[in-house]
Amino acid sequence: MIDRCSGGAHRCAPRRLLLLAPVALALLGACGSDDAPADASGPFDAGTRDGGNVDSAAGRTGFGEQCELDEECAADAPSCVELAAPAYAPGVCASACGEGGACPNGSECHDEVCIRCAAEIAGTVAPGGACGCSADCGSGGACEDGVCEVDCASAGCPEGSSCDGTPPTCRECLGGEPGAEDAECTCDADCEGDLACIGESCARPCAIDENCGADECRHELLLSPPSCAPPGSGCVGNGDVAIGGDCACNADCAAAAPLCLGLFAAGQRRLVCSTPCGPEQPCPGDLQCCSSDGASPYCIAASLAGSPRLTCM
Repeated sequence: MIDRCSGGAHRCAPRRLLLLAPVALALLGACGSDDAPADASGPFDAGTRDGGNVDSAAGRTGFGEQCELDEECAADAPSCVELAAPAYAPGVCASACGEGGACPNGSECHDEVCIRCAAEIAGTVAPGGACGCSADCGSGGACEDGVCEVDCASAGCPEGSSCDGTPPTCRECLGGEPGAEDAECTCDADCEGDLACIGESCARPCAIDENCGADECRHELLLSPPSCAPPGSGCVGNGDVAIGGDCACNADCAAAAPLCLGLFAAGQRRLVCSTPCGPEQPCPGDLQCCSSDGASPYCIAASLAGSPRLTCM
C-alpha cells in the first residue's frame, strides 16, 4: 500500500475521490472486465454482485465494504476511499486497477482504483437512483457522481416522470391536473398547454422578447430555458447600461449586453446586463463566462461567480 500520510498508513484517513464519468468497459454479467487477470476476481464470483468480505484472520474489512481508515481494510483492498457519491459512506475499501483498467466482476475502474458497484442485480437502478457504477443503471443509463443519469430523449422515462430540461433528464411529476402559469410543478407535464416547468413554477418558455407580448424574455443564470416575465418596476428603457451594470429590464441594457440577467449573489437577488458567451465568444475584461447544470453560459463579474452551482470557464 502506498503511504499517503505523513504519519504512515496506521492513522491514514480515507482519501477523497470524485466519482468520474465511467469509462466504457466490457461487461461480464455485472460491471467487470473480460480482460481482468486471473487473480483479479477478488471477493466477487463471476456473474454475481455479492461483493465485500471480511479477512477473518486479520479481522479486517474486504473489498467494497465500508471503512473509515486504511488500517481497517484487508490486503486485497488496502485503500479506504471516500467518494463524493450517496452510494458510499463514509468510505469503501478499494484496490488498485489492473492493467488496462481491469477490475473484479462487480466493480469498475475510476481514478486508478476499483470501485464496487452498488446494486445487488445489474441494471436495476432507475434514473435518479443511487449507483456505484454504470452497470447498476437500467435504461442504458450512466452513473454520474453516484446518481444514474439517462438520455431520456431516446430511452424515455419511468411512468410518472417526464423528460425535461437542458440537458434533458427524467423528472418525477406531481401528477393531477396540469396547472396554469405560476402553478407549482416538478416536470413539464404538470403544466398546461405550452407552459414548461422552470424553477418549479409553470412558465412560458421563450427565446426573444417578441415571444412574450407585453412582457419580456427573462434570462436567469441558474435556470433554463428563459421564460416570459414582466419588466421590473424600475425599468427606464434607455438602452445605455453597460455589461455588468444593474438593470430592471432588457430595454435598460446597451446593445453589447442586451440581456437583463437574473442571479443571486451573497444571498441577494441581482439583475445585471449581460450577454451569452462561450469558448469562441469570450467575455470582455475581467468578466467570467459562467453557467449552471448545462444551461447557457453568460458573462458576469468575478465577484458574482461564487455559487457552488456555477461552472466558469
